[in-house]
Amino acid sequence: MLLTRTWLRNRLDGIPLELATTGFRAVTIVVYWLMFRDLILSRRARWGAYRGPLLVAAIGPVLLAPVLFGDASLPDPPTKLVFASTSIVVGVREEFFYRGIVQNILDRRAGWWMAIVISNALFTLYHYRAFGAPPFTFPVIVGYFAVGSALGLIYLGTGSLVLVIAIHTVYDVLWALTPLIAHPGPFAWGVCLDVLGALLLLLWVARCRTAAVASR
Repeated sequence: MLLTRTWLRNRLDGIPLELATTGFRAVTIVVYWLMFRDLILSRRARWGAYRGPLLVAAIGPVLLAPVLFGDASLPDPPTKLVFASTSIVVGVREEFFYRGIVQNILDRRAGWWMAIVISNALFTLYHYRAFGAPPFTFPVIVGYFAVGSALGLIYLGTGSLVLVIAIHTVYDVLWALTPLIAHPGPFAWGVCLDVLGALLLLLWVARCRTAAVASR
């Protein structure tokens, strides 16, 4: 972050900055894997959890938010396509760190609730001054925290980092290509959808955990 937000940003801009930053992200992914592979792979995917209708209903609003209300304000189609194509690297790097490493460490030491709150406070703070990110207003802060929490809750409930990476990537691709409609609605309404999705996922996790306790 220090390299890309300070030194690199002072030397590059636009597409060259995004491509160079993606190179740093790729190196970071390798470092995370070499240092924390066992932690990243510590959860096993619970395939049965994917069938829950509440999970699908909760993911819907989160992915719908950038479609209806997103406007990344990227200057032209080539820039949008570059940002969309680098989204997979962004998704892998951020999910390795915030879910695979930070959330897992905190879950073991402070419980799942604090793990979600602290890991996504860090997730939100990380996006401050990110290239292509909207200005850091209160709705933007709430939106980042809600999306991060949604991803953390999906990971908590399913145990699948692959699923979380896929959803993160799709969200970022949609955001990079915005506006997808001629006149997107107010950004704050998109934040409301993100919050709705996170709350539905919280309900889904609570139900899953209650059902797991009852089955013992």
